[in-house]
Amino acid sequence: MWIAFTFARSQEQGQSTDLFWGFDARYPTVADRPWRRAPGNQSYAIVANAIVRLPWEINLSSMVNLGSGLTVTATDFTGGRGQYEQVTYVYQPPTRPFLGIGHVFANQNMDLRLEKAFSFADRQRLSLPAGLYNASNSRNYGCYNANINPPDEAPNPNYGVPTCAAPGRRLQIGVRYDLQPVRARTVSGSES
Repeated sequence: MWIAFTFARSQEQGQSTDLFWGFDARYPTVADRPWRRAPGNQSYAIVANAIVRLPWEINLSSMVNLGSGLTVTATDFTGGRGQYEQVTYVYQPPTRPFLGIGHVFANQNMDLRLEKAFSFADRQRLSLPAGLYNASNSRNYGCYNANINPPDEAPNPNYGVPTCAAPGRRLQIGVRYDLQPVRARTVSGSES
C-alpha cells in the first residue's frame, strides 16, 4: 500500500493563461503586477494505491485519487465592465461530502483492476485484465462559470455551474500476452 499527500500553493505575477496580456497605466511593468493565486492550482491531493493477491492467484489493485479541485480564472465585474473596472480572480471549485468526513474534496475518483494470468508452453503467459475506472461514478466537474456581474445587472444565474466533467464509470477488459526470453548460459553452465 502506498499513500501520498500533496500540498501546493501556486502564485503568479501576471497572467499565465493569457500569453498576450497587456500592460496598462496601473501595471506598466511585470514587477508592478500583483502576485495572485495561479489558475490550474490544486491546493491538496491524496493519492493511495494498493495491490493484493486474491484466491486463485487473481491480483486486485486499486487507486484512489482525492483532490481539492483545479482553480479557474474568472472575472469580477462588480466595479463595472470598463477596461480598468473589471478584475480577474481565481475561483476555487466547491467541495462535496466524502465518507461522512464533510466537504473536503471536489474531485473523488477510485479505479479498480482485476487480473488473472495463465502460464503455458515454455515461458509464455496470457493475462486477462479487467479495469473499472471511476468505480463510484463520482461526478468530477470542471470549467466552472464564475463571472460576477455588475450590481446594475441581474446576478449571473450560472455562477458556480460547471460546463465540463471527467468521464463517468467505465469498464475496460483486455488480453495481454507475455513471452519471457530464455536467459543465456555461460560455458560453465551458470546463468549470466
